[in-house]
Amino acid sequence: MTTGFSGSPVFSYGGPTPPTVRTIDEIVEQTLGAEEAGITPTQRLGYKIFLWLLALIATELVLLLMYGVLTYPRSDVWDDNKAAWFTSIKDLGQLFLLTPLFPLLGAVIGYMFGRQQASTGVDGEDS
Repeated sequence: MTTGFSGSPVFSYGGPTPPTVRTIDEIVEQTLGAEEAGITPTQRLGYKIFLWLLALIATELVLLLMYGVLTYPRSDVWDDNKAAWFTSIKDLGQLFLLTPLFPLLGAVIGYMFGRQQASTGVDGEDS
C-alpha cells in the first residue's frame, strides 16, 4: 500500500475486477433454485417475463432521463421553455411508462400472487 498526496492510503491491486454479467436464466436459477424445488416450467417462464418487464421499465426510465437531461432548456429563470419541457417529459413518461408498462407489471404481479394464494387454499393448507 502506498500513500497519496495528502497521506491517504492508495490501494493498488493490479487493476479493476471485471463486472460479472449474468443472463436471465442464471438469475432465475439462482432465485428460484433447482428443478426439484417444485417450480413448473410455466412458473419459470412467468418469472422470466417478470424480469424482462422490469428490465424494459428500467431501460425506458433511463432513456427518458437521458432525454430530459439532454433537452433541458439552459436559462436561469423559469420561463415558458421550461414549462413546455416539463410538460413534454410528463407526457412522454405517461405515454411510454404509465399507460402500457405499469398496468402490465401489476397484472403480472397480481397473477403471480393470485396463483400462489389459490394453490395454498383459503385456510393456508396446500390443495
